[in-house]
Amino acid sequence: MTKIFIAGSSNMDLVFTYNVFPQPGETIFGKEFLINEGGKGLNQAVACARQDVSVSMVSSVGNDGYGEKLISVLKENHIDTSHVIIREQAHSGIALILVNASDNRIIVNSGANSLTTYDQVVKALDEASPGDVFLTQFEIPFEVVESSLSYAKTKKMITIVNPAPGRKIDSKTLKNIDILIPNETEAESITGIKYSDDNSSKKMIQYLINNGVKEVIITLGDKGSIYGNSESITRIPSFCVNVVDTTAAGDTFVATIAANIVKGHSTSDSLLKATAASALAVSKLGAMVSIPTNGEIEAFLTNHKIIGLR
Repeated sequence: MTKIFIAGSSNMDLVFTYNVFPQPGETIFGKEFLINEGGKGLNQAVACARQDVSVSMVSSVGNDGYGEKLISVLKENHIDTSHVIIREQAHSGIALILVNASDNRIIVNSGANSLTTYDQVVKALDEASPGDVFLTQFEIPFEVVESSLSYAKTKKMITIVNPAPGRKIDSKTLKNIDILIPNETEAESITGIKYSDDNSSKKMIQYLINNGVKEVIITLGDKGSIYGNSESITRIPSFCVNVVDTTAAGDTFVATIAANIVKGHSTSDSLLKATAASALAVSKLGAMVSIPTNGEIEAFLTNHKIIGLR
C-alpha cells in the first residue's frame, strides 16, 4: 500500500483570540483561549490520516507533558510514530497564535524540532517504496530538509514541499521537488518576484518550473490558488465560507493534495478537494481540531459543487 512519510514539526499551540492587537506597552483582554496540538508537520500528518491514507511521522518532541500529548494525538489518528523521538534535554515546540477576524500572528519556539536529524529521516525513508510520498516543510533544520529531499529521490519517491516559513531555495534543491506548494509570500521569498496579481503568480510558477520543479501550486487565501506545470497554468477559485481561524488551512490544503496523490489522483484533479478541505478548516477555531475528515470533505463538495465558488 502506498504511504506518506512526513518529516516536520510537532508543536503545542497556545491560541488567543482578540479584537484589537495590543500596542507597545499595552495590555488587553483576550476573548477565547485554546491549547491545541499543532505544528505544520503534525497538522499535515493528521490531515492526511483523516483522509484514510497510511502515514508515518518523522519528528522530535520534548521530554515533557506536551511531548507525551503530541505523540498520543498522532497515535489516536493512526499515524506511525516509530520515528518520533523524545529529546531528553529539550522542551517541545511551542507556538503562540494570536487570532482576530482579519488575520493571525504566530510566534514559534522550535524546541525539540530543531534537533530533528537527517539520519532520523533516512531511517524512516528506508522503509519506503518507489511511488510513496515524502512530504516536508521548513520548521525543522533546512539542511535536513535539503538532504532528505535528495535521499527521497534516490528512493524514487514523490516529493512534496510546503516551503514555510519562506526562504530562498537553490536550484539544486528545487530539482528534487516534484510538487511545491507555497503561499504568495513564500513564493516571493523563493523566486525574488514580488506578488501583485495573477500575472506575477504566473511568472513565479514559470521561474520555478524553469528551475526544476515539476508542479507548483501557489495558495492565495480567499482568492483560491494557481496551479502550473510545464504545459499550462490554471486558476482555482475559493469557496465562500464564514472564516473563523485560518491557522491550519494551508496545512489541510497541502495534506489533501498529498493524500490524493497517494490514492492515485493527479495533482490537477486534487485541487478542488484540497480547496474544499481548507474551506472547512477555516470554519473552526484551532489548528488540528479544525482539520476535516474525508467524509466531511465529500459532504461539503456534494453541497457546494457550483454555488459558493467565487
